[in-house]
Amino acid sequence: MNFLPVVVVVSGGWLSRIGNGMRMAIAGGLAVVWFSPAIALSAETVTLAPYRAVYEITLEEGGRRLAQPAALMALSGRMVYELTGGPCEGYSMTQRLVTAADMVEGGRILEDLQIAGFEDPQADTFEFVSRRLIGNRLAQKQRGVATLKGDLTELTMREPQNDALTLPHKVLFPIGFQQALIIAALNGERLFSAHLFDGAEKVGAYYHTTSSIGPMTRSGPATSPAQGPLATLGTMKRWPLTIAYFQASEQSEAMTPLYELSTVLYENGVSGSLRLVFSDYVMRARLQSLDMLPVATCP
Repeated sequence: MNFLPVVVVVSGGWLSRIGNGMRMAIAGGLAVVWFSPAIALSAETVTLAPYRAVYEITLEEGGRRLAQPAALMALSGRMVYELTGGPCEGYSMTQRLVTAADMVEGGRILEDLQIAGFEDPQADTFEFVSRRLIGNRLAQKQRGVATLKGDLTELTMREPQNDALTLPHKVLFPIGFQQALIIAALNGERLFSAHLFDGAEKVGAYYHTTSSIGPMTRSGPATSPAQGPLATLGTMKRWPLTIAYFQASEQSEAMTPLYELSTVLYENGVSGSLRLVFSDYVMRARLQSLDMLPVATCP
């Protein structure tokens, strides 16, 4: 998936941000942007496979600290991610995350987050819309367009109100970030860093990401066979991947990540189950089903 971060807010604090990216999340400068010449020349050659994936959301046993304010006692939910389109017409992505969180101090919080985006690699634009419901109440909604302009990124917002602002860095959008990550992996890179804008959080928020890419393996009976839904990917190349997400700003980069995401990335853009490590708990998103969708052809 594209590691497109998904934001869920519980009792005023972070509950989760999932990607691309998925979000897949896969998604993503300042002082540290390690684009090798091979990556810069080859990113357009990476074609992502259209697919639909369903993930089951749970807390990892033993991965939470009950001393934290508004600590989670239990978490359950489901995430559905779908990617369609192709390199000529552009890529469309939709993501929906529905969760039920039981809190230590009592009470259950139901949340429904819906995100959609369209990325046009030819025009360097990313259209996005997101809506977050807590119970039956609309807690957040935003819609806008991000456009790359030289070393900057311009945002034109339509919701929650008409506005125009400029991000002080050239960012990657979710699809471009994923393609750059795959090229880095194919080129044997072990570290990759870039700024990411996904339109999923508050207006104007973007992130600095640092990715650690493990050694490549292949799926298949002769090596390490993929299990469950991923078995349909056959002998495709894959890499273990960990991405750290930091809050970015014009003045400085945060030193402590908001969270770290670990998964296995396949060369067609599909990823396996996700593990997200936060300061006070660990969350799992287990891949339940994977459906490959028709591939768009260029005219």
